[in-house]
Amino acid sequence: MLVIPEGDAGRRRHAHTECAVAARKAGTLPSRDEWLASVDAKAQAAGRSNGSPGGEEAGETNGFAIASLFLGIIWLFGAGSIAAIALGYLGMRQIEASAGYQSGRAIAIAGIVIGVIGLASFGILIAFLVSSHNDTPLLPGPHS
Repeated sequence: MLVIPEGDAGRRRHAHTECAVAARKAGTLPSRDEWLASVDAKAQAAGRSNGSPGGEEAGETNGFAIASLFLGIIWLFGAGSIAAIALGYLGMRQIEASAGYQSGRAIAIAGIVIGVIGLASFGILIAFLVSSHNDTPLLPGPHS
């Protein structure tokens, strides 16, 4: 049999046990059943809310913000980008005006950023198509 010398942890454990027994005898420490009842009551109270701090209802996500992100992602050859920028701006204005009842500001900002990137890429695509349409190839091809 292996005998482990009792160190600091063992002394703390025994001191805690003695303290708990003394508190229980004094009536300041709840019994196991009382403690479980309080834990169950807290769990039921937390179950009635949606888990947000203070038991408040979470604000719904703004629809314009979601639409902005969606249209920014699908792009639609620039039309989606323009709509994403407009809807993102409208969504941010509605979220600010709702005084905390609506959420989705980050989604609206993401939709605006993706819309701007899509619009810039559409501009680059148009510039490339216009410049390549007027240029003649520098190297002769097989049918020159």
